[in-house]
Amino acid sequence: SNDVKQILCALEKQNIDEDTSIMVGSFEEFIRVMTEVKKAYGIKSNTVAFARMVDLCKEHLQTLES
Repeated sequence: SNDVKQILCALEKQNIDEDTSIMVGSFEEFIRVMTEVKKAYGIKSNTVAFARMVDLCKEHLQTLES
């Protein structure tokens, strides 16, 4: 969706250092982060986990703006 594209574009513009736990880059890293999100929130569905990841990114971007 456009919401996801906007969030990804905004994330790419951030200065992300190696200590920041935002998933960027490899597919393996994406799967690792998705697995952590599923465990942390008790999610079984990959689709729901992805939506939660998008929400987490959106929340992070909002905290950066304030």
